[in-house]
Amino acid sequence: MLALTGGRLFAGRIAGQLTRIASGIQDSSNPKTEDLLSGENLPIEIQEVADALTDALNKARIEQERSGLLIAGIAHELRSPIQNLLGETEVLLMRDRAPDEYKAVLESHAEEIQGLAREIDNLVTLCSHSSNQQSSSRESFDLGHEIELRLPRELARAKRREATIDLEIEGNLEMTGDREALLLMVRNLVGNAISFSPIRGTIRVSAHGGDDEIVLSVEDPGPGILPKNRSLIFEPFQRGQERPGEWSGFGLGLALSKEAVLAQGGTLSVSDSALGGARFEAQLPSRAT
Repeated sequence: MLALTGGRLFAGRIAGQLTRIASGIQDSSNPKTEDLLSGENLPIEIQEVADALTDALNKARIEQERSGLLIAGIAHELRSPIQNLLGETEVLLMRDRAPDEYKAVLESHAEEIQGLAREIDNLVTLCSHSSNQQSSSRESFDLGHEIELRLPRELARAKRREATIDLEIEGNLEMTGDREALLLMVRNLVGNAISFSPIRGTIRVSAHGGDDEIVLSVEDPGPGILPKNRSLIFEPFQRGQERPGEWSGFGLGLALSKEAVLAQGGTLSVSDSALGGARFEAQLPSRAT
């Protein structure tokens, strides 16, 4: 009888503690929640449960803060390119102009909108990663063929800047992996090279395939990247120096590019280019690991 009574008291104590923990977690803003989950106040029998709940709660808080910062950042950053588009359009419509003037402004708008479209692609990818919905798609495709299909928008943008893209594709470029993520990586690298290259600059894009590995490189004649910044640029929301009057995006492209390469089991690095700027190189196994 004494053992039964003791067991009931112990079970009641545990149940009461779990109830208080559950209530504290439901109100995650309550500063006492962490006290409820601390080892000093918990029976050893439920310490593992409390530790797991602590980890889950901390991850939820971090994700909530990150989402809030992301939304605030997007709202702030979108304001600038939209205001630029609106301002240029209003000035254009203030009086009749020659056809060449209309064409020049429309081409400028097209480039701005393409930049926004690229950043929306990056944001969609980022949000899917944050929701644990990262694509695990694995399909066979020819990377060289896909690059030729997917780069016309970047080629047109380079042409408007009077820049040249030298595209070199050779070897066996058949691979198995996440096609959309890897093609977004290529477009981000080429888009960055265009953004940071001078007018009438030459950008070199090459993809060389072997039996088990594909090496993709993108080089530009821009300002380059200082060695001390080469690890930072692959972190989300880290951006290069903006050119006057231009918008450099949210700083997501290189972070997502590295994720795509790592998911393939490869590496992405940056070094100096013989063209004078930066050289990005992705070493990609032909099959995702």
